Amino acid sequence: MEPIESKTFPVLAARNVVLFPGTTLPLNVGRPKSVAAIEAARTNGYIITIAQKHENEGDARVEDLYRVGTLCKIEKIRGSAEHGYQVLVRGVSRVHVTELKDDNGMLVAKAETLADVRDLDDKTLTASPTASRARRRKSWR
Repeated sequence: MEPIESKTFPVLAARNVVLFPGTTLPLNVGRPKSVAAIEAARTNGYIITIAQKHENEGDARVEDLYRVGTLCKIEKIRGSAEHGYQVLVRGVSRVHVTELKDDNGMLVAKAETLADVRDLDDKTLTASPTASRARRRKSWR
């Protein structure tokens, strides 16, 4: 995905889960601010998930959330605002939240994409499971 420059997205505060780019997870959404964020995200299909610092907190506040999250594509939504939603989200990219606010009962954030950091040396990268599978595929041909 191309880098985004300080664009505003609805925020889904995630309790007990961290979503990473490239992963797909089903999430149950029922808290009022999270339901409002899902409703708002229906227009463009993207939402930012941010881990909540303390799982015991009720409805998340601005100060309860970290400042790094994941921009997610909403793949599927089931349910209703009254009974809660089951949402399938796919992590697209890591984002740094530059501004986070409570806007009419929903959390919204301005965020910029973070570049992926390659922190593996060539020897480790060669030994990774993905590289090993690619080598095996080549040898089978």
